[in-house]
Amino acid sequence: MGFKDLSLEKATELRDHGVSTEFVKELQRMGYKDISLHRAQQLRDHGVSVSFINGFKEVGFSNIDLEKAQELRDHGVSPDYIKKLQKKGLNNLSLNEYERLRDSGM
Repeated sequence: MGFKDLSLEKATELRDHGVSTEFVKELQRMGYKDISLHRAQQLRDHGVSVSFINGFKEVGFSNIDLEKAQELRDHGVSPDYIKKLQKKGLNNLSLNEYERLRDSGM
């Protein structure tokens, strides 16, 4: 992973929060090269997974940053939610627009 001087306590904390070596390596392979362990832990705490991020590529959003992924997860906007709206004709919206629709109860 490239993280030096990782204490046993920190390694245990990361494991307890669902942060694995594979999770960090996958994020790095996806282009998130400078991810810190703290940021990886925040993502896992908010339910952001590699498959969650990859799902947005399937609905037309390939360059999603980690902050936005966390925000979308927190607001209940998933790739499946966007797919459902796209099937109803709500295409070509931005992630912010999908988020506003979700927040408004749609």
